[in-house]
Amino acid sequence: MNEGYRFLPDQSTDDVGCVGEEVVPVKCGVSRIWTTKKQRNQNVAKNLLQTMRMNFIPGKVLGIDDIAFAMPLFMDGRRFLQRYCKRKDFLVYTGLAI
Repeated sequence: MNEGYRFLPDQSTDDVGCVGEEVVPVKCGVSRIWTTKKQRNQNVAKNLLQTMRMNFIPGKVLGIDDIAFAMPLFMDGRRFLQRYCKRKDFLVYTGLAI
């Protein structure tokens, strides 16, 4: 996993969106982030990603644009990634869907 693509959300609908054509180099791919409904909005997923970013490469903290995510299948996943990445066009990789 060494390349990602910008997620291009469909602004006119709640459909998931599509993937851009420009290749962006990445260092890590995340296939799934999931928490139980009870634990949502308690920063569990955010803390898991933060821990991964701090420990994936010893001595280096990965930036948000060093990570590509599997294409989110649900709006909750899309909203979470947009909040976490602080942008609507976060990086995704083709393959597994979450």
